[in-house]
Amino acid sequence: MAVGVANMTLAAVVKEAARIAGYIINEGTATAGSTTTLTDATNERTPTANATSVTGTYLYSIAGTGAGDQHEITTYTIGVFTWAVAGTAPTSSTQWIRLAARPQRILDAIDTVTRRAWRKQGI
Repeated sequence: MAVGVANMTLAAVVKEAARIAGYIINEGTATAGSTTTLTDATNERTPTANATSVTGTYLYSIAGTGAGDQHEITTYTIGVFTWAVAGTAPTSSTQWIRLAARPQRILDAIDTVTRRAWRKQGI
């Protein structure tokens, strides 16, 4: 039995796994950003009064500039996510998903499943 996902990038597999597990909270495309912020003036409209529901969740860049970057959100004001550890500055090509779980947990789960299948195949 072969294990693989045809015509999907790792980011697409992570996004699909997160969707199946119910971890995706929101998604969109950046409209601006810096090494410690991402702004999406279109898709992320959680009111600032509800900022505590956004802080502590995770951003994972799935395509475009900074693809693969993952950040824990430390501060939020409407449409602007801020994190502590600098990464690649997002641009208008950066597509993101906001997750309830750390993206690395999803990557580790994919790795574990892939390794188990690999051993069963005797490759």
